[in-house]
Amino acid sequence: MKSKEQKYWIHLLDQLNSSASLETVLLDTLRELCVFFGFGVGFVYEADYRGRLHCACCNGTYQYEIQESISEDFFCEEELNTLKSNKSLIFRENTTKTPLMQKMADFFSAKSLVFVPVFDQKDALIICAGIFDRRGKERRTDEDMDFTRAVLTSLGTYVKMRIYQGRVLDTRQTLDNILNHMGVDVYVNDFETHEVLYVNRSMAEPYGGMEKMLGTICWQSLYDDKTEECDFCPKNKLLDEKGKPTKTYGWDYQRPFDGSWFKVLSTAFPWVDGRMVQVISSIDITKNKKNEEIIRQMAEYDALTCLPNRYRLINDCEAKLSRLALSNEKIYLLFFDLDGFKPINDDLGHPAGDDLLQKIGVYLRASPLTGENCYRYGGDEFVVLCDPDTPGTLAQVVEYIRERFRNPWQVGGVEVACGISLGISCIPDDTMLVSELLRMADVAMYQSKKEGKGRVHLFNNGTIISWEDYLTELNEKQ
Repeated sequence: MKSKEQKYWIHLLDQLNSSASLETVLLDTLRELCVFFGFGVGFVYEADYRGRLHCACCNGTYQYEIQESISEDFFCEEELNTLKSNKSLIFRENTTKTPLMQKMADFFSAKSLVFVPVFDQKDALIICAGIFDRRGKERRTDEDMDFTRAVLTSLGTYVKMRIYQGRVLDTRQTLDNILNHMGVDVYVNDFETHEVLYVNRSMAEPYGGMEKMLGTICWQSLYDDKTEECDFCPKNKLLDEKGKPTKTYGWDYQRPFDGSWFKVLSTAFPWVDGRMVQVISSIDITKNKKNEEIIRQMAEYDALTCLPNRYRLINDCEAKLSRLALSNEKIYLLFFDLDGFKPINDDLGHPAGDDLLQKIGVYLRASPLTGENCYRYGGDEFVVLCDPDTPGTLAQVVEYIRERFRNPWQVGGVEVACGISLGISCIPDDTMLVSELLRMADVAMYQSKKEGKGRVHLFNNGTIISWEDYLTELNEKQ
């Protein structure tokens, strides 16, 4: 290689390794290449997503006009195969020897041309670099043309690399934009150290921003009071016995500082450097939770008295029964309805009857003895549970309920008298089935009505006894 060519190579490599912009490198390299070899114009075309080639840069010693684009079907399949095989297309002094050479000579109006195509991994033509001249007099040798081809090949490879770098950055920016605008909070942490390796903007914003979270330990970023791994961290559920990622794990989570609810999904996968990481994504479901609570209230609570309803009563009874199944503790169910409620509706109207039911609900909720365990069963029927968690004995609960009904109620601006008839059943003395517990208490309540209303009866080991007899029996046992 001649000394001037060696110097040019060194100069070219310095340019390609500089921090200058791609446009600056191309403009300088094309101009210097044309000066060095006496060509008129150098060019670089880049392909768009459809495969059409557009002129990205054009510079040289003459102001030749060139076409702005090369259509995606400009080269037929055979011509593309020729370019892939030969790596370049060269002619000088208007010595075009093939139809392809003539096509390029006509396209550029060139009498001399060095044309270097660059293909991607899928054999798609993505870059064309070259120099050409429209003057007839030719001093360049075959050796010069080969050197020019080598330079253009290096330039094309450089452009390809810069394009790929740009695409990587664009892809990263696009993915960041997607992750920042998809309505899902995302962060990634190291499986072992819990270092936050990635976080999107919506996730980081409530915790001080991305710069506050990246590189920190996840629980230190998310909580002020934690000094170790969260006890609900699902990472042990994300890998199989061989340490390979398994299925996604999901749960509902309430953010402590503002009460917002999130549906959280966690999964494991290998990070770019090979270490195992956990990606946690979450979507705000606060509105859904509020709607669920409204639906639950409608399903489980009586709209008039705001007391839990029959559906909630059965669920609570079954839950208590399950909890106490292995113990000898008892659950008493107190079932009562109002004596004389129909005349109130008939004489004062249904609004007055509704007012009375609401006042009864307020009374039952007001005391620790009944407040957590009172229900509206339906109509003028109410239920109170008395279990080991109730802060009072069965006798105290019964007396609290009866006491209020010994006095009149203010309804619709007038005083009305309204008593109750009450029946009681017991788990496990009478039954172990919730449905039977309700039936037996109802039967005992109707026995109270038969005996003149205002009374209390219990199912007691298969028989119905009065409240007074029960208390007497209880005192004798004590």
